[in-house]
Amino acid sequence: MVKRFWRWLVRLIQPILPPCLKRRKYQRVKLQRLSDADYQQLFEQLLTGVSQGWKPEQVSQHLGHRINDRYFRTWLLEYGKQLRQLPEADHRLACQLLQLSRLGCGELGEIAADIGRDLLAKPVGKSEEDEGKSENAETDEAEVWLNRGNQQFADQNFLSAITSFEKATEIQPDNPKAWQNRGDALVKLGKNEKALVSFDKAIELKPDNHDAWQNQGNVLVKLGENEKALVSFDKAIELKPDNHDAWQNQGNVLAKLGENEKALVSFDKAIELKPDNHEVWQNRGNVLAKLGENEKALVSFNKAIELKSDNHKYWYNRGNALVKLGEYEKAIASYHQAIQIKPDFYQAWTNRGNALSDLGEKEEAIANYHQAIQIKSDFHDAWNNRGVALAELREYEKAIANYHQAIQIKSDFHNAWHNRGVALFRLGEYEQAIGSFDQAIQIKPDLHQAWINRGIVLGNSWNYNPEAAAVVPLQFPNVSPIVSNPIETQYGYQGQLLSYQQGLNHCPQNTHPEGWGRLHQAIGNAHYQEGKYQPNYRDYWQKAVTEYHQALITLTPDIYPEWHLEVLQNLIRILWGLNQDTSAQEWQNQGLTLFQTLLHKKSPFQKRKLMAKFIRFSQMRVDV
Repeated sequence: MVKRFWRWLVRLIQPILPPCLKRRKYQRVKLQRLSDADYQQLFEQLLTGVSQGWKPEQVSQHLGHRINDRYFRTWLLEYGKQLRQLPEADHRLACQLLQLSRLGCGELGEIAADIGRDLLAKPVGKSEEDEGKSENAETDEAEVWLNRGNQQFADQNFLSAITSFEKATEIQPDNPKAWQNRGDALVKLGKNEKALVSFDKAIELKPDNHDAWQNQGNVLVKLGENEKALVSFDKAIELKPDNHDAWQNQGNVLAKLGENEKALVSFDKAIELKPDNHEVWQNRGNVLAKLGENEKALVSFNKAIELKSDNHKYWYNRGNALVKLGEYEKAIASYHQAIQIKPDFYQAWTNRGNALSDLGEKEEAIANYHQAIQIKSDFHDAWNNRGVALAELREYEKAIANYHQAIQIKSDFHNAWHNRGVALFRLGEYEQAIGSFDQAIQIKPDLHQAWINRGIVLGNSWNYNPEAAAVVPLQFPNVSPIVSNPIETQYGYQGQLLSYQQGLNHCPQNTHPEGWGRLHQAIGNAHYQEGKYQPNYRDYWQKAVTEYHQALITLTPDIYPEWHLEVLQNLIRILWGLNQDTSAQEWQNQGLTLFQTLLHKKSPFQKRKLMAKFIRFSQMRVDV
């Protein structure tokens, strides 16, 4: 009843509607079923056109309304059943069927793809055209093997794919695509040397193939041949300047070679071509961090996370950048996010512990290091860092036990040896402390902090027995014995100075500016302390002034601002003591300017630490 009323209403108002609103009449096409012979002819004509390079619109024009002919689909299903029953398959026909499926024919294309894949899995047969030995027979057969290999590659059957590609190269040795695809399959199996041979051959046959150059570069990177890989990526970019992958790979190699500025240019170009590539944003951030551009690095990491928020490494690297900026609370939140995504990410647990330690939350830091160790018990950094946190809580015995574990895991871990020495010194175990510093120095002779602390221990020791350091090889039998130096066995003030001089021999001014400056500062401190107990103290203090001036040569305010301020504090103190008030005031004014500039660049927590460390300048800032 309702339908009849609706049809009556439409007929009533149809004449008075404007043309644009009038109901259009569509003529339904009624398809007549063709004979099997006609369907066969239609389909063979279609495959011939596909072989000649027809486009989707040409296929659609050829089929017309038959593209939706259910009788045609039924015929094709039956035709496929007959082909599958044959003992051998026409692989050339199989390739045509697969090619047809890629031209968008709806259900006909899907049926054709199923038939083609099944035929490729059967033994190769010979068609009448093959038996006629046409001039294209070799090319056709090689193409069959190539397509078969491509299908096997897509199915992740890489061994079989390699066999098919090799068969194609045997039939047609000058087929660059077969060589390139063979290389791709070999890469999947980790056979990089053989893959390189394939890519070399593909490039020899077709030097303008940018993909082959890029793949060659990727393999060279895996083989550690970064300089050669760079040449390959350069060539790939030359051939196809809009290849964002090649720009990204070029940037990765440049970063590995330490060419960070050039790498940044490559990453910027890759982003220009593909702004939504989260990996490039991440790699760009890493390069900026290496260049000390931590604010810009943070922007890149944020963009990478915006594009892919579930990548734990992106959150982790963001946390690292925030630590360098002194934003410890935000860094901890980033590490937390990384751990939420990947709970066994022990590096994030460790670095979150570091950030908590920097905030003074030692107990929480220790808990994070403990978690990292639970996940990876042989992670020496976590053992060492837990030792540092325990030492800062004055739990020196426990700290030493953690350093022992770190050294057992990595016997040449110079940081753990150094930290062990510091803890032993705090416990008054001077001989063993010196033995630890000597071990750290033997592993890393230019470790200036070990030379400095060794000197401090000698300066506090008045009955040093060098033989007592022999306990180290007993505790760590896998450690190389320390090569003794008779000149370094002196103790007291003289022993202290000799230790610093030895350190300067390993830390030249031109190659180790920080170490050279710090060692001269340490010499100045030794002169100052010795002068406090001598009647001719002015002579000692004047020597200290000379050493502090030496230290300021390399510990410049632009590169090492905090060390520069520390030396200035030492220098100003002695200048006041020597009644050189004018000079002391001048240095004090310079220091105050630097202190105020530095303070503006710090986070609130860092500002508090800085004001506590440089109390002299902090008080002056209040007074001014």
